[in-house]
Amino acid sequence: MNRKETVFHLVTSDGEPSGEIGLGVLHSTAVGALKIRAFARIPLASYSKDGSEFLAAKGACTIGVEASRPEGFVSGNVSFSGITVTTVGLAIGKRSLLPA
Repeated sequence: MNRKETVFHLVTSDGEPSGEIGLGVLHSTAVGALKIRAFARIPLASYSKDGSEFLAAKGACTIGVEASRPEGFVSGNVSFSGITVTTVGLAIGKRSLLPA
């Protein structure tokens, strides 16, 4: 079976009673053991027990790239399994800003 990753996604808050709904794009590629994922998210609406609000005109978009490899990266005394760089921050280590 040839499994292809879906590029376009509906992005929601994870089972929370309030949050956001948006559109996302995710593209993965690999070079040897190095896995690279580029992503973008556009918020459409927020929701809560008090109602909803349209966000497309004023919500902040997120754009980023993630690189990881099973054996990790080593530079001198520093080692880490992956790096994620986004328009909202930087995360280094095993924790990803992307869903598994």
